[in-house]
Amino acid sequence: MKKKITLDNNFIFFVITILSFLIVLGLSPTISNDDISISFFICFILLLKSLSYSKRWLKYLLSLLLLYFFGEIVIRYYLKIDDIYFTLVILFLYLYGVARNISVQILHKHCKLLNKIIGSFGLYIILGMMWAVIYSLSIYIYPRSISGLNTGNNIELFVNTLYFSFVVLSSLGFGDILPHTAMMKMLVSLEAMMGLFYIAVVVSTLVNSKSQTE
Repeated sequence: MKKKITLDNNFIFFVITILSFLIVLGLSPTISNDDISISFFICFILLLKSLSYSKRWLKYLLSLLLLYFFGEIVIRYYLKIDDIYFTLVILFLYLYGVARNISVQILHKHCKLLNKIIGSFGLYIILGMMWAVIYSLSIYIYPRSISGLNTGNNIELFVNTLYFSFVVLSSLGFGDILPHTAMMKMLVSLEAMMGLFYIAVVVSTLVNSKSQTE
């Protein structure tokens, strides 16, 4: 029997979708850019399907799509410059909207505990991806801001900054990639603090939800 996506299980589909896309990104050296683009489009549709909807969220998405559409036209056909900066900004805004959508549902009192736990994990991944976008944008602006990072093409750069972001967010600190500039050091410190603060907030929220259900 086909299982429907509801507000009681939507984060299961969300996490499965985002993890599948991360696996595809990890295979980027062995697959074509077209395959990655197709995977990203499928991931985008599935993520939207697994999120709760509100008028504010729909307006935000529509505004973002219109901004991207008209922005690409201006950049490609009139300014004729590299659109990677604009694309990263749009991606960050999209991830921010997804993070906000997840947060609203997680904090809702009617959200089931198991779905809330899985949603918290999904939000953690999205936060790591948002910081990876910030690092990627910083490297395009100033390539020497991070050392030990193999830039390569756009996809390889994002994969490496994503790895670096999760290392910082989880406070692992392997030391293979290091921030160089003062601004980058501040950004890395801020992400590390956010990672620790996030864990504390999630634990307290889940404990509070558990006590309310008993």
